[in-house]
Amino acid sequence: MELLGWLGKGSASQTNPIWPSVPYEFVFDYIAESLEPISTLAGPSVVPSKTFDQVHGTQYDIILVPGGTYSHRKADMVHQLISCALNTAAGRVAGEVSPTIVNFVKNQNPGLKYLLSVCTGAWIVANAGVLEGKNATTNKAAFMRIKVGLTTTNINWIPKARWVVDGNTWTSSGVSAGTDMAHAFMEFLVGDNFTKVARNIVEWRAAEQGDDPFAHEWGLA
Repeated sequence: MELLGWLGKGSASQTNPIWPSVPYEFVFDYIAESLEPISTLAGPSVVPSKTFDQVHGTQYDIILVPGGTYSHRKADMVHQLISCALNTAAGRVAGEVSPTIVNFVKNQNPGLKYLLSVCTGAWIVANAGVLEGKNATTNKAAFMRIKVGLTTTNINWIPKARWVVDGNTWTSSGVSAGTDMAHAFMEFLVGDNFTKVARNIVEWRAAEQGDDPFAHEWGLA
């Protein structure tokens, strides 16, 4: 989600003249059940900035829900991180998704401008009931486990897509597809002039929405 950081308050995009002016200034929170560092699936730990208790009663504009991995011994989901953008949130659980996280997404949803998920974060969003009647996608390696593991069948899971947009809900496929979705979301919000600068600085070659060879690799298309 580094691309969205260029819209953050105090970022270089606000002081460097190569950046076009945009009407957004994101403020990020990383929210967890405690302020203990969160061990990610790979890479350094993430230090939360607030707890769910501290943001009780706060309505965010955008939340972004990343994913985690499966615990193969228990055949369930281990979600190590949940983050939210414009103001963002993060939390960690093992074995199953904490009701605190699911309820946070569920309670935030009616007042959100946008809800985004990356990778298996769609599993949290689905458990919160906010994908009912919508098109969505998720990590291809976990696609069938998520699809058949939910009690609801009223979600139209799209197997071949880097990301899917349905109303104000954006869901991406696995990990790197989240950056493609973030690129498309930024372009949707502020246009290509700003997004092109961000893309060129980080040297990101953005994929198209349907450019998804991984669906074939995992026998989904």
